[in-house]
Amino acid sequence: MIAKHKVVSLFEARFDYAWARIVLSDALAKAGVSGGKEGLDADEVRSIAAALTALAVPRIDGLLAGLAALADAAPAGKGKAAPEPEPEPEPEAEEPAEEAEASKGKPAQKGKKR
Repeated sequence: MIAKHKVVSLFEARFDYAWARIVLSDALAKAGVSGGKEGLDADEVRSIAAALTALAVPRIDGLLAGLAALADAAPAGKGKAAPEPEPEPEPEAEEPAEEAEASKGKPAQKGKKR
């Protein structure tokens, strides 16, 4: 998920405070993305960039590059980020196969092997 304030800050780099929110609101509406969420996924950010292009907003090359960088850095897809895989348990120390077969039925020997 990409925090919405990061997207807003990209818009503020191009526009002033009020216009950043107006243009973002228009882009969200054109892209069909809900503006009430705190976070956006990578696909939604790409949709916003496409909507800006469709709205023919001038001089937005830097803004589009920033949105693309945010989208590329975030995991793709809807919903929450994929959970990190659980670490694999440490394998137990096992006897080599030859020693395991040799020790079956025999008492364990201590000391040096001959």
